[in-house]
This record gives sequence, C-alpha cells and structure tokens, in this order.
Amino acid sequence: PFPKDLQPEMEIRLSSKTGAAFFSPKAHDGTTILISAYIIDQSDDVIAAASREDMYMGSLGYVLQFNVSDDLEFVTARAIYDDGSDPVKVFTKIVFVPRK
Repeated sequence: PFPKDLQPEMEIRLSSKTGAAFFSPKAHDGTTILISAYIIDQSDDVIAAASREDMYMGSLGYVLQFNVSDDLEFVTARAIYDDGSDPVKVFTKIVFVPRK
C-alpha cells in the first residue's frame, strides 16, 4: 500500500467512461520521488502507463488517465518511487469501479 503522504487520489467517471489517478510527485520529506506509474485492470492488463514527465499536467499535478470499459470491475494503481535506496519502491492501490 501507499504511505499516507503518497496516497494517490482516484476518480472514475462512468458518464464519460474515464478515470484518472493523481499522484504525489514526492514525499513530504522530499527524498522519495515519483519515477513512473501504471494502471492495470482485473485481468492484470496494463490500461495506462506513463513516466513522471509524461504525467505532469501543470496545475493539476501528476495525472494518469485511463479508459473505463463497461466490464471493468476494479483497477490497480501502481507507482514507482525512488528514495535513494536499492531497490526502488513500488506502491499499490486498488479501487473498485462504482456501479450505476
């Protein structure tokens, strides 16, 4: 799981069939830095992936957008962070898709 200060915000909008994960660029202590993130579906298929640079959306921060198919049950957000130690840290958050 993600530490509290790195917990991503997740939004799923069924009306537009889109989702977004908003990632923190670094921990409060400033030593743990976001490298990349990806979203997988319930079948472990990657439905979105991007580097830190590709996710940057100005005032919105670091956002990874994904499509929400009709059969999508849940998504797993994974983010890779580097805190200077070896190996890098991979954090996970699962979000279930709300039903109408």
